[in-house]
Amino acid sequence: MSALGLQLPEELVSAHPVSEERPWPGLSPFTEQGSAFFHGRSRDTEGLARVVRRAPFTVLYGQSGLGKSSLLMAGLFPLMWREDFLPVYVRLVHEPGGPSLGEQLFYWLMLECERRRVSAPVPEPGASLWSYLHRTDLKFWGPKHRLYTPLFVIDQFEELFTLGARVPSVQQRKMTELAELVDNRPPAGLMAALPSGKTLPDVYDLEARRYKLVLAMREDHLASLDELKRHMRVGMHTRAMVRLDPMGVEQALEAVQTTGGGLVEDEAAGKIVDALARGQSESGVDGTRALRQGEVDPALLSMMCFELNEKRLERGDARIEADLLKELEPRKILANFYHRSFDGLLDEAPRLRWFVEERLITEAGGLRESRSLDEAGRTEGVTLAALGELVKRRLLRADQRAGVQRVELAHDVLTEVVKENRDKRRVEEEERRQRDTIVAREREAREQAIKARLQAEEERKRAEVERQRAEVAKRLEEEARANEAKARESEARARDSEAKAVGSQRRARIGALIALALAVVAFFAFLSASRAQAHARQAQRQADSLAKQAIASADQARASDSTTQTLNGALQDTVKKLQKAQADLGVQRREATLQQELGAQYLGMSGDIVRLSLAQREAFERNVKVMYDSAAVVLDTVTRARRDLDDLRRANTDLQRSNDELKRGTAALKDSLDLFGKFWQTVERTVCEADADDHDVQRLRRQMRDFKPSPVRALDCDELRRNESRRTSP
Repeated sequence: MSALGLQLPEELVSAHPVSEERPWPGLSPFTEQGSAFFHGRSRDTEGLARVVRRAPFTVLYGQSGLGKSSLLMAGLFPLMWREDFLPVYVRLVHEPGGPSLGEQLFYWLMLECERRRVSAPVPEPGASLWSYLHRTDLKFWGPKHRLYTPLFVIDQFEELFTLGARVPSVQQRKMTELAELVDNRPPAGLMAALPSGKTLPDVYDLEARRYKLVLAMREDHLASLDELKRHMRVGMHTRAMVRLDPMGVEQALEAVQTTGGGLVEDEAAGKIVDALARGQSESGVDGTRALRQGEVDPALLSMMCFELNEKRLERGDARIEADLLKELEPRKILANFYHRSFDGLLDEAPRLRWFVEERLITEAGGLRESRSLDEAGRTEGVTLAALGELVKRRLLRADQRAGVQRVELAHDVLTEVVKENRDKRRVEEEERRQRDTIVAREREAREQAIKARLQAEEERKRAEVERQRAEVAKRLEEEARANEAKARESEARARDSEAKAVGSQRRARIGALIALALAVVAFFAFLSASRAQAHARQAQRQADSLAKQAIASADQARASDSTTQTLNGALQDTVKKLQKAQADLGVQRREATLQQELGAQYLGMSGDIVRLSLAQREAFERNVKVMYDSAAVVLDTVTRARRDLDDLRRANTDLQRSNDELKRGTAALKDSLDLFGKFWQTVERTVCEADADDHDVQRLRRQMRDFKPSPVRALDCDELRRNESRRTSP
């Protein structure tokens, strides 16, 4: 039993049984149980038996596929069993860490004794195969109290030089153990295991050789025996060599007709043998070796008969007829069988093919190799049921070696087909990988191209967007610069206008202050003139009073001529003074009028005085003193009037100056208003040309529409546009 507990059913862990309905095992070897159906090798069996009886060590060799295993199990074993030999069939295990050669032979010996009901001594603990076979009390009692001699048959012995070479130390130990058995010499270290006081002859029968050895191997590995020869002393000189030749035509016909009994028509049997013999003589079948004309490969013969018999059973025919051969092509029978073995396995087929092609033949040389079920079960996608199906279909064979179930190809002839399919699969896988790689690279290249194209398109779009953004930003920047320039220009204009307005306002304020001052001065001058006029009227009234008095005095003083002359002189002086005062007061209209009125009054008064002097000289004299007093008062009044006239003249001069300043201030204010009007028009155009949706522009327009001080008109953009249109139109 395997370490993992994986086991195939017992009926599968053996060669495929044959029966009258299925007398050919295909690529599986004939076993001892099917020896009744094994025909065509009777002469080879007798010849091999004669050699084995005579020689203690025999080597059976031949080409692969000639039926060495069938010859041993179905031909030699029944014959030797009848002659009191105990056949022990052995397939060595060559895994690292596996049992030694002696342990494996020991295991198969005990298993065969149990199967054939042969009584054997119980092995001592730790005893080796050599020490067991050389015990003095060794007897193998079989049925009917007959003594049997063990016949160890190691099949596929070339595996020791192929598979066993992977672990050279284990290989050398196995060859040493085999050489000790062939030479019949005690193993090294056996003396140390003897009880104290005992010698080898006391414990073992050194002269006895109660066993025989047969090695079966492929002919192409026969030269490897030279390596085994170095471990032997005399064994290779006493060996017997038996070569197994291919079947002849007569042997092949016997194998078909006798094995099949009445299942094969004579014509069909002849065509089967003829097809295989002719096909092999040309170039071999499915990569197998080319045989001489007239020779037949037993493995292919069994395989073809098996396939034809399966077709017969499928059709329900009683016999294999010649027309069935049309459905089979002998040259492709192995390849067809190999591929057909995986039919119906669905998803498991690829992994099973991989396991068969990668694990059941060696990498170098394509030799058949067995695998334990433990290892097979650890392979992904390989199940015990699928392996059992391949065993049923006779592509694989399963057996038990050293307590471990193992699987391998059913026959060596399949190795070429398997190797060819493995190499083809690897080439296809490599091509598929290359195609996948190319496709992946092309897909990646396409994806990268698409990605690059998309990236280029995206970069182009991004560049276009950036370009548009740059253009918009540039345009906005230019507009901002223009607006900023306009704003700066407007701001400069506003500052200039503001400065001019401030200057005009300052000049207007100064002019207003000057006008106000002049108005105040004019007011005070007017008051002074009014006072002077009042004084003049008062003086006139006083003069009128004095004139009346003088007339009265003149009337009184007419009598006195001297007084009259004196008074006339005085009056003339007074008149002169009054005339001079009138000339002084003639600067202004009011002063001239006053002087004229005073002169007229004084003239009238002078006439009156003359008339008075003639009539009333006395009264005049009496009043001369009053007159002088009145004249003094008049002179004082005239003096004050002169001063008032001087003040009025100065006030008039200041008023004229103020009037000139007021005119200049008015002119400057007019210039300022004109400049402010031009600034207002510039502001109107700027506001009307600005974005009407802007909140600040709308608010500014409302404020300008509501602004109605004279002489600036309110904002009206429509009227402004009409004026602009009329101004610019030709």
